[in-house]
Amino acid sequence: MAGKSFHFNGVQAVLTDIGIPSGQANMIATASQAVDDFKEDKLIVFDDGRLFYPIVTAHEHLDPDNIDSRDASNIWMPFHFFPDDDGVCRPETDNVNALIKFVGRQIKAPDCSETKKNILVGILLHILVDTYTHEGFMGLYCRHNDISDLDSKNEFDLGVLANVLPAIGHGEALTYPDDMWRTWSYTDAQDKNVARNNQKVFLTAIRQIPRILGQLGIDAGQIDDEKAAKYKAILAKEKGHGDDFDAISRTANPAADLSYKHWKELTLRPVHSKENKYIKLNPGKFEQSEWYLFQESAKEVRTFFKKKIFPKLIVRTKIY
Repeated sequence: MAGKSFHFNGVQAVLTDIGIPSGQANMIATASQAVDDFKEDKLIVFDDGRLFYPIVTAHEHLDPDNIDSRDASNIWMPFHFFPDDDGVCRPETDNVNALIKFVGRQIKAPDCSETKKNILVGILLHILVDTYTHEGFMGLYCRHNDISDLDSKNEFDLGVLANVLPAIGHGEALTYPDDMWRTWSYTDAQDKNVARNNQKVFLTAIRQIPRILGQLGIDAGQIDDEKAAKYKAILAKEKGHGDDFDAISRTANPAADLSYKHWKELTLRPVHSKENKYIKLNPGKFEQSEWYLFQESAKEVRTFFKKKIFPKLIVRTKIY
């Protein structure tokens, strides 16, 4: 997971930089970050007695459910390690293109509201950015992710600590794949040395965002060399990424609200109760709320994955 500073602030900056209106960019970026934040797995009870199971698109880092392979098809593969046919996460594959086409069909449907359209685009951008940053890893608790010799040119070697962590996704690689400034390497499960320059990886992802929008039929500008230079400067820093990205967003609209929207708080109010009970703040428009539409959009993406991508995967590794 590339972190909020990129999935939210960075995506918002790129979108505004290529001409997407600031309000729309903020909603898309909020949906992008929400993929990392929708972790609640408790049954919700509404004050009118109706029940609701919220979708889960991520877990906390130390959640024991992370090592449950059943989560692979529900969470890690569809949303964070979108796989090639061998189960390994890679960008720009036929499976990735199939996902882009699916989202394109969804947002062009007559009954797809502008809000849902933006949310679907945000979810897609999160998934696609992760295909670049998580390339080479697999959304399973498996031997393939059992790496060694983890090393970074930016700080001391943490390889010993890494091997204590479970081999789910890039767990043994710590946060290295998601640190924008980092240059690092490791030895994979096939004893091959893999070297990564994250600045180049993230810049590639940034340049791909306009292309992806174009495939979806959304008009946008490009990240030319002048714009790319701004992002290179930000990616080279170890701190302050969110503020630096926001500065780019504000050049397009100095008065824009760039804050991350906590959709659940805007939609539901908790009731003091032994149950996980909530009151709908606007019952008549509940199903038009961003919080609800994120649930519906994420379910559609997951269903597409489980029906069209997951059944054809052939994984040749030991699954723990």
